[in-house]
Amino acid sequence: MALVAPLGIVLGATIGLRDIATTPQVWAWSALGQGVFTVVALSLPRVLRTRQPLARAACVAFAGALRGAILTLGLVSLDLVAPTAGEFVLRTLHSAVACVLWVGFCGVLLQGGRDFRTSYRLLVAESMTLQSAASNGEMPPGVLLRWIEISRMLAQTSQRAQALISSPHPSREDLRAAADVIHAALEDDLRPESRTIWRSSTLDPPRLRWKELLLATLTPWNPPIGLIIAVYGALLTFGSVARLGYGLGLGFAALLLLETWALLVLSREVARRAPEHQVPVSLATLLLMPVVVFAVSTFIGQVLINAPLDRGGIALAALSGALCCWTVSIYQRLSHERQILLDSLRARIDAQALSIVGDRRHYALLQAELGTFVHHSLSSEMTALHVHLSQAADTSDQEIRDAARMTAHQRLRNLETIAPPWASRSTGREHIAEVALAWQGIADVSVDLAPEGATRSEQWSLAALVVEEAVAASVRGGARNIVVRASVDGTALHLSVVDDGHGIPAEASPGLGTAWLDHYCPGAWSRSNLPQGARLDVHIA
Repeated sequence: MALVAPLGIVLGATIGLRDIATTPQVWAWSALGQGVFTVVALSLPRVLRTRQPLARAACVAFAGALRGAILTLGLVSLDLVAPTAGEFVLRTLHSAVACVLWVGFCGVLLQGGRDFRTSYRLLVAESMTLQSAASNGEMPPGVLLRWIEISRMLAQTSQRAQALISSPHPSREDLRAAADVIHAALEDDLRPESRTIWRSSTLDPPRLRWKELLLATLTPWNPPIGLIIAVYGALLTFGSVARLGYGLGLGFAALLLLETWALLVLSREVARRAPEHQVPVSLATLLLMPVVVFAVSTFIGQVLINAPLDRGGIALAALSGALCCWTVSIYQRLSHERQILLDSLRARIDAQALSIVGDRRHYALLQAELGTFVHHSLSSEMTALHVHLSQAADTSDQEIRDAARMTAHQRLRNLETIAPPWASRSTGREHIAEVALAWQGIADVSVDLAPEGATRSEQWSLAALVVEEAVAASVRGGARNIVVRASVDGTALHLSVVDDGHGIPAEASPGLGTAWLDHYCPGAWSRSNLPQGARLDVHIA
């Protein structure tokens, strides 16, 4: 809309000026009306906060009516039209309809670009799915670099925290400072990084090379004459009838369309017979078309049928013909190039030969695995360290603080050498036990796991991640006793996590954990408050 509306100053400024010569004053009023139309058409839908097509069309019609009203008032002030109510209403309605048709026509052209991008993304997504299995399993450099950055951040945090509790008998202030360091790294570095990793990205189609596209339109010179005449005829007929009336306007439009058709057919035949001169022929056609059409129309109108001469209207129509010819030819070439790209993608999908896209899929899967690891395992470990040191800082018992210091030292050293997810492969059931052990001394996590039965290993892996997230959230909510139960129903796994914390706050907003559950367990999980604590239920099919 921001591009379409101002273009009307050039292509539609004189719409509605029946029997009126185009003078500088008329053009000034036309530009003013078009400027008001542009501002209103762009701002009114935003003010009304609507995106409905009919509502937006009504906004364009209203803006077009304002344009017509301003243009009519200008003509009245110049004594070019009679100041009657009928004239005012007629020109206002005519302007509203013209603007709706103009914006709608351009919208159809622009919608083709949006449809192309949508089709491209769907085809790329399909090709990624087909080729992900063909990846050789090598670790992409991007994932390794991101893990190196995370490892460096963990090492720096560990060293800073260990330096604060290096004394054999740390004070409460030292423990509190170490806890704050870990908490700051968790909130300022680790959580934002996990969100960045999880942020989805889209693959846009390659940019079109407009210079090559313009040259490709000129050679081979084969303009879509039928489409050009149809588009040019619609615009020309509408403007001619509005300017000259039905009889003379239709005759003038038919004359210009005949001239344009004859010139395009002649140039196409010349280019076909002399293919080595296609570029000069096409350029000559586009450059000479306004001159030829203007000269022939003036001769026929003035000499043969003795019609009133309107040089401004004839010049505008002639220039519009050349512009319409170029625009329609470029649009057809653009559609052709886009269709070739889409057909190429479809062919490569059918042949399962998109190895690069498959590598991207493999990279995305590893990114997701790293994001899950950062969000669950690392966040859980750093939360446990923060809680452990905070609790020790709140006690006056030196022995407890010393024990907390030793435990924190060990866990911080482990944090420096923690392995990435692709280097550490424990089963889901084993990982659940590791989670319970990691929170020892901070909360009492009891685990009751049913036999595996007919369940799959990936179900238990997902359950372990859920337990990791749920236990960390429970401890942050003040829980000290947490019960994890897993039961098997046929091939499905039902997981429940019950705690004695403060429950779910009424004002709590969904976070990354909620988004993660919605992604992996859509519609299959729920959480609720208990008289004392909260409960999370997850059904993993």
